Formats: sequence, C-alpha cells, structure tokens
Amino acid sequence: MQEVVLQWTRYPNFFDLYAKHKNDPKLMYIIGENHHCYIGSVGSKGGTDGLAQRYQKQYIDRARAIFGADKPQNQPAYAGHFLSPSDPTPELIKHAEESIQNLFLNKVGKSAALFTFRGAAGQVSIKSQGQDLPPFLAQESERQSSAVGIRN
Repeated sequence: MQEVVLQWTRYPNFFDLYAKHKNDPKLMYIIGENHHCYIGSVGSKGGTDGLAQRYQKQYIDRARAIFGADKPQNQPAYAGHFLSPSDPTPELIKHAEESIQNLFLNKVGKSAALFTFRGAAGQVSIKSQGQDLPPFLAQESERQSSAVGIRN
C-alpha cells in the first residue's frame, strides 16, 4: 500500500479556497466539516486546469445568488497539497480521494456526505499534516501518531 502525505490548509469558506487555489493542477479539497460535506480532487482525470475548470466563475456566481451571500456561513473548506509523492499520478490522486471519502464516511457518516463514494478505499494510506486539519482527519492523525508512540 502506497503512502500519501497531504499538507492541509483551512479556509473560512470555499470561495477563499477557490481564489487561492483555482489554478492548482493537483489538489485534494474538502468543503465542510460535519454536514453537507463534499470531498473531491483535482487532477484525478489528468486535467491541468484546476478548480477553475470544475467550478467556473459563472457557477460560483450562481452559488452566491442561490444562497444570497458572498461567503458561506460556518462552512469551512480545506485544501490538501501532495507532499509525498510531490507529483502524483491521476490514479494515485483518485485513490487518495477515495481513501479520504472512506475515512469521512466511517467517522462522520453517509448522511453528512454530498458526494457519492464510488471507490475501493484501501489502495493508499493517508497521512495528514497541517495546523488546522479537518476534524475527521485530525482524529485519524492522532490515532496514527499514538499507535507509533508519537505525540503531536
């Protein structure tokens, strides 16, 4: 099983994450923490246009109109950059997304997910780093650290 190390950064909302990372060609992202959550990736299908391709400006503008706000309230977003391997293949990105989705489903539950889990989790092992991890990944990171005797 291959290990994937991701460096996570928390943003107050998806619009801030999008502004910062819309052109990143390889990225994991999480919208939400414990309700109405979406977990996705950029680069798992070989594309290079980042979030700007998937979430074109007109769709972002429509979301603002639908919710009547420029910024979502109490719905943070997270960007996960690949540290190891630093240049993952599309297949590895797909497997990382599946593993993170599986962790979410096991820790938080299917009722909180706005994604359809299609994968076979277990192809990769995920290690998460960062100051402010998504809660379900922070729990997993603490569990992994205590299993090998490391304190965060």
